Amino acid sequence: MVKFLSKWWNEINKFNFIIILSIITIGLILSYSINKDFTFFNKHLLYSASAIILMIIISSMDIKSLCKKILGSSSEANDEIKILLVPPPPLNTMPDEDGLEFTDAIQKSLGLANLYQSVSEDLGIHFLDAGKIVKTNTLDGVHWDESQHQDFGEAISRKISSILG
Repeated sequence: MVKFLSKWWNEINKFNFIIILSIITIGLILSYSINKDFTFFNKHLLYSASAIILMIIISSMDIKSLCKKILGSSSEANDEIKILLVPPPPLNTMPDEDGLEFTDAIQKSLGLANLYQSVSEDLGIHFLDAGKIVKTNTLDGVHWDESQHQDFGEAISRKISSILG
């Protein structure tokens, strides 16, 4: 376990890890400040702990390795695993204060759909290009406008329905 954690720590993007961990912590603090019911808070704590564990496992794998691992985990109870690979839409122009943190991010994000599609074809899994459905806004270059959440929800619902038959 120590060897795995050491390898993982050396390979991950520590800045992203700290940002995600900070967001989870802030979410916990806000959830407690909004509702002082400890049952509510404990449920969020459990979800956050699960997210951290999942993040540790997933952050050490590339997308193809992760999908292969999932495909290799089938059992008699679930002999047909179906994976839908959905890359995020490309980033948009960002405000100057954020642009420094995301150097080359827009350019890299443009190639994600092709990379994910290639992985899905190699592994024979399903693919949906979010960038063909939604576009990130120009306010921060990352998030979607309100109506696009509805559009994406409908598109992914149709795709999942077609996969499940």
